[in-house]
Amino acid sequence: MIKLSVPCVFNDELLNAYVKLNADYAGKDIKICEAYASFSEVTSAREPSRLPPVSKEQLFDYVRKLQGIGISFNYALNSTTITLRDIEESIGRFLQELWEAGVRILTIASPLVMEYVRRKLPRFTIVVSTIASIDSLNRIRQVKTFGADRITLDIRCNRDFKFLHLLKDLKGKLRDTSFEVLVNEFCGDCSMRNMHYNLQSLNAISYTHGDRFFANYPFNRCTQLFMIKPEDILKTYWILPDWMNYYHETCGIDWMKITGRTIKNLTWHNFVLEKYMEQEYEGNVLELGPLVIGSLRQEGKRPKVYLDAGMLKSKGYLNYFIEKQPDCRYMCGTTCSFCDELAKEVVKFASE
Repeated sequence: MIKLSVPCVFNDELLNAYVKLNADYAGKDIKICEAYASFSEVTSAREPSRLPPVSKEQLFDYVRKLQGIGISFNYALNSTTITLRDIEESIGRFLQELWEAGVRILTIASPLVMEYVRRKLPRFTIVVSTIASIDSLNRIRQVKTFGADRITLDIRCNRDFKFLHLLKDLKGKLRDTSFEVLVNEFCGDCSMRNMHYNLQSLNAISYTHGDRFFANYPFNRCTQLFMIKPEDILKTYWILPDWMNYYHETCGIDWMKITGRTIKNLTWHNFVLEKYMEQEYEGNVLELGPLVIGSLRQEGKRPKVYLDAGMLKSKGYLNYFIEKQPDCRYMCGTTCSFCDELAKEVVKFASE
């Protein structure tokens, strides 16, 4: 069964949607199994200004509501800047409160926090965040020693089928380990990604600088650097609903994570959840993503770029990566021009 981890925005309407979707698609071997979020005052890799304003009491109450419909709550303790002092002064105590409230799963980016939890609070299930950049067998073995139960792979692994095809056999050798991928994240091979997570962990993104160039940095740079050309969109790492079963059956990926916990638009959440539950999609691929390229102001709004999912599938986009297994790190723009050529047919901008 494909297990979905979905963004939690603490809205009761979505609870009803979870129940309905799980009932409607019970025959498709897919289920919403958990919702993930974090409390804005306890360190995570999302700055509080973009998260739903929720008190500790409201969070704990929502955990109980989720439990009432058979869905677990995954607390995202995924800040990259947590120190041992932070843990000892406040976070350790908060984790005890989470356990008492019924939370049993933590998503963690820091090896320090993983090892603390495994040593001090061993009954928690530890999910390694994609922020930890797990993209090799050696890194998988490392986080297993830190206490990992589930590993969310680095987003670039979504197109690395030479690596993904090894995972199904590896699962049999790694006791009680499951793997997860992000399905609707549209970041590319970005040199700013780690810095971006650090800034968010420090709540530094919302800082307003006198120089307009640095306002909302690095969001304001994304469009300029990565999304000027249509082919850049094909060089990111999203997974269409139609492809989920291949990742599950052939690559041994049990968990699929839908991003979007900063989006307040419930229509967007319902739309994306249903499309991934259906495992079929024929519209604009960009409508599945939480962030319209390069701008915080466009979160959850309709994109100005049209990437035709139906045409993309008919042109064999994913099959190219499965069969050819190109190493995009050094082949892209040198010995491989697949995305550049395909983009001319499947990507359109609003001005065209």
